[in-house]
Amino acid sequence: MPLRSFRTPVKAKETDQTASRAFDTTYQNTTGRPLLCIVTLTVATPAVADQAYGTAYSADVTPPTVICGRCGSFDEDIHSAYFCMVFIIPNGNYYRIVRTTLGTGTLAIYKWWEVEL
Repeated sequence: MPLRSFRTPVKAKETDQTASRAFDTTYQNTTGRPLLCIVTLTVATPAVADQAYGTAYSADVTPPTVICGRCGSFDEDIHSAYFCMVFIIPNGNYYRIVRTTLGTGTLAIYKWWEVEL
């Protein structure tokens, strides 16, 4: 008897959430499906000792405390760069990205996409 494989369809509904998302704000996934978050950050750290990075958190409690991603510039001389962070949020979980800047470092959200899986 041959083995068979069946594909489970993926909903894959993507939404540009850039205008409705902000740093240091907690959101909850209430879609009924897992969310794939794809967030692009713009970073500038003009001096060597400057830092600017984002840390993504997710958990089933608020505020979320489990780190699921981090990107940015740590003590480097980067005048301008883009960094992409990708993480999955289970249904019902809370999530947020916390901004950290030291010195003259800056960090901004360039794009924030969410894909229902």
